[in-house]
This record gives sequence, C-alpha cells and structure tokens, in this order.
Amino acid sequence: MTQLIKNGTVIDAANFQSLYPDTAFAKPINYAEMGWSVVFETPCPGENYTVSNPVLTHKGHYEQGWKLK
Repeated sequence: MTQLIKNGTVIDAANFQSLYPDTAFAKPINYAEMGWSVVFETPCPGENYTVSNPVLTHKGHYEQGWKLK
C-alpha cells in the first residue's frame, strides 16, 4: 500500500483525494505538486521488527522505517 508524507503527516495514497474533495486531479496524480512525497516500501529486516515512521534517507527520499519490537 502506497503511503505519502508531508510535514510529518503520513497518509495512504488511497485517502489522498479525500483531503482535497473539491479538486480534480490528472491521472496519474503528481503528489509532489501538492507538496507530498511518496514513501518507498522496504523489506522488513526480521521477525523482531515492527513498522515505524518513514525515514528521510541520504538519497533524498522517504523510506519505510522499522524498529525493534
């Protein structure tokens, strides 16, 4: 499931349009035009981890974060 982040707020891409009910979007939606960044999914590093907040990487994009349980 694709997630988006803006100013520390994380949402599912499926809920994006509900934030802007009076806006018509082109397909595909350019989230960056609205100030949102896509959070890239990363594999779970092991069974003792749980999902945490996205992390801004040195590559300049957000990736799914993980923390020990």
